[in-house]
Amino acid sequence: MPKLLIVDDEETIRIGLKSMVNRLLPHWEVIGSCEDAEQALEQVNACSPDLAIIDIGMVGMSGLELALRLNNEKPEVNKIMLTGYDKFSYIQSAMRAGATDYLLKPVQRDELVEAFRKVEILLAEREHRRKLKLEKKIAEWVTVQKAGSCFELERLLDAEGLHGEDIRYGIILRFQYGSIEEPGEKQVTPPASYCFTQPHDADSNIIRVVDVTISNVCEMTFVAVRNMSSLEGCLEQCERISGRESTQLTLTGYGELMEDLCLLPVAFRQAQEMMYRIVKSHKELDTSDEAERMNKLMVSIEMNDLKSVIHLLEQWQLELKESREQNPLLKFTRMFRFIAFFAGLQTSRSQSALLTEINKQITRLSGQLLFTGDLGALMLAIDQFIEGVTQFKSDLFDERKIIGKVKEIMRREFMNPEFSLEQAALFVHLNPTYLSELFKETAGRKFIDYLTDIRLEEARHILLETDMKMYEVCLSVGYTSSKYFSTLFRKKYQVTPTMYREGQSG
Repeated sequence: MPKLLIVDDEETIRIGLKSMVNRLLPHWEVIGSCEDAEQALEQVNACSPDLAIIDIGMVGMSGLELALRLNNEKPEVNKIMLTGYDKFSYIQSAMRAGATDYLLKPVQRDELVEAFRKVEILLAEREHRRKLKLEKKIAEWVTVQKAGSCFELERLLDAEGLHGEDIRYGIILRFQYGSIEEPGEKQVTPPASYCFTQPHDADSNIIRVVDVTISNVCEMTFVAVRNMSSLEGCLEQCERISGRESTQLTLTGYGELMEDLCLLPVAFRQAQEMMYRIVKSHKELDTSDEAERMNKLMVSIEMNDLKSVIHLLEQWQLELKESREQNPLLKFTRMFRFIAFFAGLQTSRSQSALLTEINKQITRLSGQLLFTGDLGALMLAIDQFIEGVTQFKSDLFDERKIIGKVKEIMRREFMNPEFSLEQAALFVHLNPTYLSELFKETAGRKFIDYLTDIRLEEARHILLETDMKMYEVCLSVGYTSSKYFSTLFRKKYQVTPTMYREGQSG
């Protein structure tokens, strides 16, 4: 309900205006009436009215002076000026003071209603701009993490009373299969539309719902709640509040409720992942061939086997393009499933360099999925994803350079007793088993044998060039057991470390 403040030094005018407003404009709340400018300033600061009706010719600070001061201190307050003189100079002064309109005394009913109508239009426009700004900041932060948008979002939510210790935030994604277009069909993408709703139920734990339509197939809902631990039980309530309706062709995903706005993008990704899991479990698309391909891809990616990955990707790409499936829903679901498979790899703990590159590519592809319902456009995005993986070039895939780097690491880390094949694999982003096989094939020796030779050769130099005690020599080359060190040394040089030192010095 918009709020009105009446400012006039004549009591009869104040009473008459209040009566007219209550009768003709009952949706307005008269929060006070003041006889001078000083009282008016106090009321404005205390109650923040949307509109002030101000008499121009008051004793003391005039109405024009009050209006100018409000322009500087409270520019959000609209002003309608009252005057008993129908002179252009008065009207001109009122407009210069920032008045929305002016009224002549005695005030006529129609003129009062028309003046308020103008103010209501301005209030609606201001409210729309405010809401639009909030919704855009939500979209900017959640989808692309635009720099500074989280801070701006926090500030805007604080102004809305939606930022506090007891408030949590969630994201719901809805994918409308029914809006999918066949390739070549003329598609009209609607402009981003917004629904900004506050529940009327005072007992509701949902305190605000903000819907953002980001494409013709995807809608995102931002929810602010109080005293709730999960969105699972309130999806229908959110839909009812915002007027959205789910059908059998609606795919819904949601993330955890977050206390910190900085974590809202995490909730967005969780909502995506939920949709991916649903699509991946689509019974109608289950085939043993596809399951086998997915398993081979996972193994090949973990082992950085780029050739095998490219071969499997191209096979999948060909099947998607040559699919004879007539149902556009299933066509789209097959493409969705392709994306879902690779998106699921983002949670893998593998150190594969190839997986790192794929994750970069899939992030772009996942974003494309949300913003298009055109099958042709989505297939093009998949083609670009595969091309990006195919063109990935790295020294990591030059076998000789890989092993050369591993040897450098071994010479640098041999003194560390905990250094192992697994640690070396982490350095070069390879699967340990694959590195073991590659090392033996390229270097002609096992990893552990090569490492042992480095350590024993260094021990030999220490024995000859220093008077370090035997246990110190042992520790300095990466062994914690003197007995084990001595056994290895004797096996290589046919003498114990002590005998080697004595024999060389003698």
